[in-house]
Amino acid sequence: MVAPLYSGSNILHLERYMLGELAQVHWQLGQTLLPEHFVAQETALLTDSSIRFSLTGKPFYGLAQLALDLSETAKDIVGISEFCCILPSGELIKLNANAEFLFNRGQVILPKSAVCADLYINIYEHNALTAQDIRLELQQDTECNIAPGNDDVVRKGYVLEVISVPNVRDEATSEIEMLSRRAKLTQIHQFKLVHFAKNSAQNWLPDERYLPPLLVLSHSSLFAKRAQKLQQYLTCFKTELEEPILQAIEAKNSQQAALSAIECQQQRDASDQHSAEVIKTHQLSLLSSLYKTQRMLNTITQTDSEVLVHPYELFCQLEAFYIDCKLYRNGLPHTDAIVYRHNALAEVFDKLIDLLDEVIFLKEYSYRHSALRETNGIYSCAVDADAAQENTRFYLAIYHESQAQVGQCPVPSLVSSEARLRSATPDTIESLKLTQVTSDTVLARLNKNRLYDCGAQYYEVHKDGEWHNIVKAHSFAFYGQSEFRGYLFEFITETKNYAARR
Repeated sequence: MVAPLYSGSNILHLERYMLGELAQVHWQLGQTLLPEHFVAQETALLTDSSIRFSLTGKPFYGLAQLALDLSETAKDIVGISEFCCILPSGELIKLNANAEFLFNRGQVILPKSAVCADLYINIYEHNALTAQDIRLELQQDTECNIAPGNDDVVRKGYVLEVISVPNVRDEATSEIEMLSRRAKLTQIHQFKLVHFAKNSAQNWLPDERYLPPLLVLSHSSLFAKRAQKLQQYLTCFKTELEEPILQAIEAKNSQQAALSAIECQQQRDASDQHSAEVIKTHQLSLLSSLYKTQRMLNTITQTDSEVLVHPYELFCQLEAFYIDCKLYRNGLPHTDAIVYRHNALAEVFDKLIDLLDEVIFLKEYSYRHSALRETNGIYSCAVDADAAQENTRFYLAIYHESQAQVGQCPVPSLVSSEARLRSATPDTIESLKLTQVTSDTVLARLNKNRLYDCGAQYYEVHKDGEWHNIVKAHSFAFYGQSEFRGYLFEFITETKNYAARR
């Protein structure tokens, strides 16, 4: 059975996975040396370092290096040229160092008919002596990648396999299965690397809405867009904070230059008092926090930086900066909503980015409401052409015709375009995530702009799964159910326009 890559507490996971393997080998003079002794010694050292790292306070496992080859995406082919990760067990896997792709194939074919696909890498421990043995097992003539002079050294290594979900079955997949049946390969982990989605031009691109557990953010192409957005926020906010300070300093210097030495001495106290009123202490403190955050982001994005930043380090800096911003805006921060989860980095950082967006910018919202009508068992409405824009969010509002408050209302299970619901079988329709809105701020906005004078529940429509088909067909639809009787459904488009506060 393949062990899950990331599940539960790091320490508890290690205790379950390596129970009894921490004890050191008891060496005695004159004892017989067997391979099992050295294996046990290596295992004890690996277990010791793994537990020590887990006790440092930060998750020590995850993806450390990944370079994608996207040169053949027009042919639905993606590849991996660089890969390095640390497993929860403490095992370090590095391509071309202690691991290699089977038959040097680091490519996979994405399903042409799909609009999105997940890229996984399977990690196998091979039980043959060398990678050459695996090739000989299949009578392959591929040149081996073994250092000269080390041909007879027995080494423990790893074999990597890149797959897509949905997958396209090919020759490499059959070879992996055959080797597994012959007990030459043992799968130890499966790692989801990237979520791919087709853009409007039907080209495959990495979807930044998914992030794997990362060991470092520095030089990570997967985190690049989020880092760029954060830098834009800070640059805009820095202008707002620096402007009154620079104006106060300039006014003070101009005033002092126009005064004689005696007059300057007489006016100094009044000038200092005026400056103190303009340049508030909390404003300077916030600006200092902004500079620190900006410096860390620069460390992440600069290609020549030699410092590696762990995701938790950036999380702590952004959280502290958000708290400073919220207090500066005379509000109390929502710290209970901010929890670091190494296995859900996209959700964690997107939450922080939304909170920073809320306190840095003054926003104006506009709404478009589309009622869903039931026809031949399907509720549907039209979706505007601007649904692909980044400054839009979408909600499904559920009202009850005769109740002022909506209790536990029924939620649609399969959501797509009307044409797809009528032509496709339910098992071929991907899931579309609907999350109930619980934020008081968002609820206040939606309730203020609702069309019906009755209670409502709101569900945010996530832009994944079937969303690509919804945008393409300009249609939002779901199957009708008997539980929907007495309820009204509405598709809400929220467009956000914002500028820096002044």
